[in-house]
Amino acid sequence: MKKYLVIMLLLVAIFIPGVAMATEYTDDLIPDMTSNNYPSGYASSTGQEAHYYAYLAFDDSVGSFHETDNRTGWLAYEFSSLKKICKYTLLVSNYFDRAPKNWTFEGWNGSAWVILDTQSNVTDWNTQNKKEFVFNNDTSYIKYQINVSANNGNAGF
Repeated sequence: MKKYLVIMLLLVAIFIPGVAMATEYTDDLIPDMTSNNYPSGYASSTGQEAHYYAYLAFDDSVGSFHETDNRTGWLAYEFSSLKKICKYTLLVSNYFDRAPKNWTFEGWNGSAWVILDTQSNVTDWNTQNKKEFVFNNDTSYIKYQINVSANNGNAGF
């Protein structure tokens, strides 16, 4: 039986036009996904196991996405056009020891991942409370990913 790591249950990418001010953030740009490529864009992850497909992280349902590869992994979303992202949110289930602790949020420049945000020692997770992460970004990318390098201590997930 493979072991799973809950990377997150929701990743919300928010677009900010022009100057980065909190009042300028729009709604979630990622639609409620029903498959990895529907209704638009493309969701992918480190390992897509049966019943734990990447799109489940973007279906606005708590508890439906898990990631493999023990305590690390990545989750990505590719838009159909370039987007400038300056904020994302994460939501985790009740298993706080499986929640991300250390990660980078990255944009794809066509040949390499560019680190846009780095988080370390994030341990203050709460059930069904979204954590928001805001960062400066002047570049539009078509694809973004969260790359988790450690969870909050669960050795089996």
